[in-house]
Amino acid sequence: MPTPRLRAMAALTVLIALCFGAPIVAQAGALDLQAPLDARVAKNNGYGGGIIRVQQGDTRILWQGVSGNWGRQSSPIAPLSTFEIASISKTFTAVLILQMHEDPGSPVKLWTRIGQLLPPDLVRGLLVVGGRDYGPDIRVRELLQHTSGLPDYWSSRDFIREFTRTNRFWYPHEMVGYAKAMRPKGIPGAVWHYADTNYVLLGMIIERVTGQPLEEVYRQRIFQPLGMTETYLAYREPAVSSRRESHRFQGRTDLYGKLRWSADWASGGLVSNVVDLQKLMRGLFRGQLFKRPGTLTQMKQWIPANPNEYGRGLFRRDLGADGELWGHGGWGSSFMYYWPQQDIGFTGTLNQVNNDWEPLVYEAIAQWLAP
Repeated sequence: MPTPRLRAMAALTVLIALCFGAPIVAQAGALDLQAPLDARVAKNNGYGGGIIRVQQGDTRILWQGVSGNWGRQSSPIAPLSTFEIASISKTFTAVLILQMHEDPGSPVKLWTRIGQLLPPDLVRGLLVVGGRDYGPDIRVRELLQHTSGLPDYWSSRDFIREFTRTNRFWYPHEMVGYAKAMRPKGIPGAVWHYADTNYVLLGMIIERVTGQPLEEVYRQRIFQPLGMTETYLAYREPAVSSRRESHRFQGRTDLYGKLRWSADWASGGLVSNVVDLQKLMRGLFRGQLFKRPGTLTQMKQWIPANPNEYGRGLFRRDLGADGELWGHGGWGSSFMYYWPQQDIGFTGTLNQVNNDWEPLVYEAIAQWLAP
């Protein structure tokens, strides 16, 4: 039976849907999310279309659908359209680091200090607290779990000023430079603070240790083994998909195709679709990406991350008696979450920063649990 929290979330979604005159259908063993999806997309006011796929196991699609258009006043969005997955990219980057960690010959271990992996001039002065420079002593696991104490360069006024002023290509060391100039959040290991800076540094570690561009490492170690044919790193390589990419919006501002978003990179630069994201989840949680079961256990070392928990490239959301969700969301209301108790994955996007995918997923859960 659904928990009180899930009932409340479902009731809210039903109320929203009914306000738009759309019925909600719940059947045993099936879902009907068209009305809730329409209701969420209506909040975009025409700026961004929505896609969702709910899949159990490898082949059973519980529901898949779309609402709205690719972009403002364009043709209807398609179920397999690609979209910017934003911070879901962190899960991919974390997988690469953990693969390197379990390789006996790799210098990258969870306990390794980044001063051993990155150039001295990059890490020197990176995190100065009380006159002491902690930058070289930050450990890989602290970057993965956002406990490094580093600030987020996206919170730098100087960075945002330059980011919005010029539509140019960004290099990783530039973003790290803005973080260096900011006030630290704490000493390593002392506080959880979500910062894209952590994952930019992880991307730099991957490139430096492998001697390959990040996009090639993604492809060799994740995309190709899992048969992910629609996923690529935007602004670093050509689009691999022939499908039309949907547009992501912030309010009325179209974010699609702006070179400045190269600043996302290892922390949020991937483009994918709902099918490829399902492949990633299943490959990850079934152990296809790691050599040892303990590596996935390391990825799920949860710590408080108000209001949820964070592991190493994954969030955990508590469903009470109904279980839990593992996965990640992204800026623009993209989502990729797995419900292990039911072997169900939820993937999709609302393509709008000023929206929230959570009620849609909770409605799907409530429908599935309904008697």
